[in-house]
Amino acid sequence: MANIADNQIGIKRETTYNTPVTVDRFYPFLDGTSADWNTRQRQGQSVFVNSKRGWRGDRRVIPIGQGVLTVKTELSSRQGGVLFDLCHGVSTVTAITGGSQQVFTTGVTGTVLPSATIQLGKVRNDGTVDVETYSGCTAVSFEIECPEDGILTISVTFDARAFTTATALATASYTAGAYLFDASQGSAFVNGAFVAPTTLLLGTAATPFGNFRSWKLTVDQSADLGRWVIGGRNQPTVGSLSPVFTGDAEYNDTALRTIYLAGTGVPVVINHTTAEVVGAGNSQLQLAIPQLFLSAPVLPPVSTETSVVTISGDITFNGTNDLFYVVTRTADTAL
Repeated sequence: MANIADNQIGIKRETTYNTPVTVDRFYPFLDGTSADWNTRQRQGQSVFVNSKRGWRGDRRVIPIGQGVLTVKTELSSRQGGVLFDLCHGVSTVTAITGGSQQVFTTGVTGTVLPSATIQLGKVRNDGTVDVETYSGCTAVSFEIECPEDGILTISVTFDARAFTTATALATASYTAGAYLFDASQGSAFVNGAFVAPTTLLLGTAATPFGNFRSWKLTVDQSADLGRWVIGGRNQPTVGSLSPVFTGDAEYNDTALRTIYLAGTGVPVVINHTTAEVVGAGNSQLQLAIPQLFLSAPVLPPVSTETSVVTISGDITFNGTNDLFYVVTRTADTAL
């Protein structure tokens, strides 16, 4: 018998779209995680002469359903690779002393992202666990967020092709000793020369920026969630990206205002470094943006309190690098 806090999430990448696999990567459950299956029932609307003035229940069709899931979890120094891999498109894992460096970018091979099987164990109020298994899960959007004075999170929304309650609940296993990434561990750089991450080194931007209170990366894959064909539904294709970077920053200087008024694209690099030793360094998470154009005014509000500006920027291709990079240095040796 489970207790009410024993909800679990298991994920595994599929080899073939919508061919279910046994999940083996588990993420601690966080509020904001949800799953739903729409049976998409259709009602025949032919008119019959009758005194009831309603549709006939025997003229109802149960077609192929469609699921939507959001997996939200705290970001830690281990076991993040599977989720990053599913929502980016290109994943490079390179062995380093003590673990690996994992670099994630937005390219795709062909027109679709990898798919996954996702299983949720949902605990009823009486302690019974209802098992929901979704296959053919394609990431259609995601957010990585560093809240003000808080723990970093990732939230990924998936489209699901199939659903069953007949699969047994997998036994969850979590890696011990993972360090959480936190706002207090961060350092930021805005403007100046940009050097992209490599398989061994983190990216850099030249100019330190100590004013961010929070930041968020939002990515919509422009996925085609239709693709209904006779007898089925094909995997959603993904289209052009319009990634957006937002954040709150203290109005301590005019750096952001100058960038906004000039209309220039600048690099943004943010690092979070834990106390966990990995080889010659520590476990780290990095967001590296080669070119960001501020699209929201950053002129400060009039205030009798500490002035904070909210910025929003469009991530664009600078002609050389990827749109952005998410990099983890981790004690994991594989995704």
